[in-house]
Amino acid sequence: MDRRDTIKSLLLGSLAGGALLTGCQPGEQSAEQPATPDTPGSDSYGRTPAEKERDAELMSETFFTETEIVTMAALCDIILPADENSGSATDAGVPEFIEFIAKDIPEHQLPLRGGMMWLNHRANRMFGAEFTACTAEQQKQLLDEIAHPDEEAPELQQGVVF
Repeated sequence: MDRRDTIKSLLLGSLAGGALLTGCQPGEQSAEQPATPDTPGSDSYGRTPAEKERDAELMSETFFTETEIVTMAALCDIILPADENSGSATDAGVPEFIEFIAKDIPEHQLPLRGGMMWLNHRANRMFGAEFTACTAEQQKQLLDEIAHPDEEAPELQQGVVF
């Protein structure tokens, strides 16, 4: 390769690299590429108008009572507690997600509500208090009863299923 070919290669490489870099810069979008109203990370990204309408309808409804939400949050935080590296299930919005799923898929409503009723009934029979009013040790004792299906008693069947 002689000096002339080297200079041509350097010039063409510089021009091509510059054109490539400026062509990929973020900035105003041209008329050919209209702005996308829903961006990644937004609640409605990738949703059709019908899906957005359904989501809005579901979000406007409530299924669980305030007491049930508190019970669900306590249960979720026992299963997934906060630690030094991450937040709890409640911090991640798990109770709200369960509420959304219960509204979106009605078949889950009876098992979820029934399971929480069973949990409170069992806590009342064992400790004389609702599940959320029990101590952490009492809550763990109750959940340990139903966590191991091999050791279940007939009166624990509904709790095991929950």
